[in-house]
Amino acid sequence: MSRKIAVFQKDEDVIETVEELQRKGFGQEHLKVLGKDHEHTRRVEEETGIDAEEIQDLAETREEQDATRTGLAAPFFLGGMGTGGTSHASGTGAAPYAPAAGVGLFGWLTGKRYSDDDEGIGAALRALGLKKDEAHEAREAVRAGDIVVMVESDDDAKLDEAEAVYRSHNATRLL
Repeated sequence: MSRKIAVFQKDEDVIETVEELQRKGFGQEHLKVLGKDHEHTRRVEEETGIDAEEIQDLAETREEQDATRTGLAAPFFLGGMGTGGTSHASGTGAAPYAPAAGVGLFGWLTGKRYSDDDEGIGAALRALGLKKDEAHEAREAVRAGDIVVMVESDDDAKLDEAEAVYRSHNATRLL
């Protein structure tokens, strides 16, 4: 499946773009909206009904999936990777050495969150089907507070139509 990706600076432009794409027959299965966090995506979701993804959540979900695949999801001594665990003297219900949620074993050991890492976020974007260069540009745009809109289709004419919509609604960049 091919895609057209655009970067927008204003919520209003994203909302108008998504609404026009919906009028032209693009549904939730064709559209992805990516923002930095809930603050950057809330209004788009509320006004269009499209589920917008927060890049931080994507990276944290990717990390959790990676931990599960490698068998590192819930070692006893880490208290289930920060999801609770055995109780201890503090009465918090978490193991005394449990990392915060989303840290992961290696992040806990190094003090760095996977989702804060360029490669962690890039890997999450590539898991959505973006090429490495597209993922890099999308990551940088979202980090700067921009919103990324992506349309996927097997129909080149529909992708051209999406690009025209992007351009007519002030896309700052096409990837």
